[in-house]
Amino acid sequence: MLVSARELGDGLEILFKDDGRGLARDEIRAKAAELGLRGRDEELVFAAGLSTSSETELSGRGVGLDAVRQDLASVGYSIEVVPTKAGAAFRIFVAGAAKTS
Repeated sequence: MLVSARELGDGLEILFKDDGRGLARDEIRAKAAELGLRGRDEELVFAAGLSTSSETELSGRGVGLDAVRQDLASVGYSIEVVPTKAGAAFRIFVAGAAKTS
């Protein structure tokens, strides 16, 4: 897992990236279709109720990315999927967090 942070404009960008298997795009699309959802994979991962895990309680994935997005938004942050060639990456942006001189 790589975590980095940098000032970006008037805010702070925090990047979380792993080099694992990345997003299970086929599973995401199949589950989204089952739920009647449409959109890009990067948007669908934040849809309420969408989980590709069959053992949610046992795997520790009880909180979906929709809840993460909501919690971050409640304190003025945003989160998005960053396209990568391998693994998965998420960018959190904190507006107004950059230092002023």
